Amino acid sequence: MRRKSSDAPTRIKSWDDVIFDPAQFVQDMEELVDHYKGKKKLTLRTFRVVRPAPQFTPSQILKLRRQQKLSRSRMARILNVPDATVGKWESGERKPSGAAARLLQIMQAQPETLLRMVPV
Repeated sequence: MRRKSSDAPTRIKSWDDVIFDPAQFVQDMEELVDHYKGKKKLTLRTFRVVRPAPQFTPSQILKLRRQQKLSRSRMARILNVPDATVGKWESGERKPSGAAARLLQIMQAQPETLLRMVPV
C-alpha cells in the first residue's frame, strides 16, 4: 500500500488516501517474513511526495500575466510555448500541460526566480 500524493509525510486518515498495489503487498510480506527469520533487517524509509502541478483557470492565468506586466508573447517565451497557446489558455480553449502548469505555479509563487532564469 502506498499513499496518494501529499505535500509532507502524515498519517493515513482514510482508506481514500491509499492506493493498494497487490504486488507491492506481496513483496512487503516476503520482506517481513525474511526479517522474522533473521535474513533481513527492515529499515524505515521516509520521503516527501511531490504534489501534481495545480490546475489554473483561464482567469488565474490572465491575472498572473497582468500582475507580471507581461505580453502574451513574452509570457509564451518565458514558458517556452507558442504565442497562441497563452491566448488559448486565457480563453479556456486549452489547459496548460503538467510542465507548463508547474512553471505557472513557480511564476505565481516566486516570479523573480523564473524571470531571472529566462532572459527575454
